[in-house]
Amino acid sequence: GIKMGRPFRAAPERQRGSRIGTEAEEVPAERSGAACPTGAVTAGDWGWTDRISFRNPVINDKILIFNIIFVKHKFVELTLKYLIMAKYTKLQTLAAIKETGMVPVFYHSDLQTAQHVLKACYDGGVRAFEFTNRGDFAQEIFGALVKYAAKECPGLILGAGTIVDAGTAALYIQLGANFIVGPLYNPDIARVCNRRCIPYCPGCGSVSEIGFAQEAGCDLCKVFPAGNVGGPSFVKNILAPMPWSMIMVTGGVDPSRENLEAWFKAGVTCVGMGSKLFPKDAIAGGDWGRITQMCREALGYIAGVREIQNL
Repeated sequence: GIKMGRPFRAAPERQRGSRIGTEAEEVPAERSGAACPTGAVTAGDWGWTDRISFRNPVINDKILIFNIIFVKHKFVELTLKYLIMAKYTKLQTLAAIKETGMVPVFYHSDLQTAQHVLKACYDGGVRAFEFTNRGDFAQEIFGALVKYAAKECPGLILGAGTIVDAGTAALYIQLGANFIVGPLYNPDIARVCNRRCIPYCPGCGSVSEIGFAQEAGCDLCKVFPAGNVGGPSFVKNILAPMPWSMIMVTGGVDPSRENLEAWFKAGVTCVGMGSKLFPKDAIAGGDWGRITQMCREALGYIAGVREIQNL
């Protein structure tokens, strides 16, 4: 019921508790009480509520937030701001994951530790990072990490992992997740991610699961737990009849040259790497430089085998 572009006021004689903004009439700027600044319009006497916020549908992949302060019989400013969800497009995210070839997988309940690890990986060349939903209030840590990465790690694409239901996926997307990863395939999550045009990388343990996920629009599928499902030979045997597949493997991956060469020679698009990339003693001792060096070396091994394989 809001008309954008010009100041407006509500129709007179509105009753308390009535629907807000459904009968707005335009008024000239000279009657609005003040000039409207950029990104603002003017509201009239809409009711008795002191303050209210509400949302309209997605506009150009952004959510438009209206913050209104109601003052009876007075015009007040209605400010608008865009709350941006995913910062990168689906194609940008997939390209970054494919280009670097490695997605660190990490969770920690302490925000400062998570920030240090994120920055250490970024300094080591990582450009896609998965923070997993594995603890109480993990979403709060993730939301803070998104803001931290925007300031301290330009170009880093942050996603959420260990997502098993659509509601949790929506929560993390709202907080700024650029991609969603799960240990299993859930078609409801695929629909949520497709609606917001971000990648969903589901965990799959069979050729059929990968096929069903691809039908649902999952461009990048995760073989998990890769070491137990069949290792590099499983990936190679998938790609023989399904060469269009983009495969990420998690579980059974470590940052050694031998391990990474085996996976990429089998044809994986990228690897997800967790505890082997983050030694407990390094985390406990705050040896962030060690993590940076491990990321740099792992990415170097990946680049080397890709060059040899012409990948």
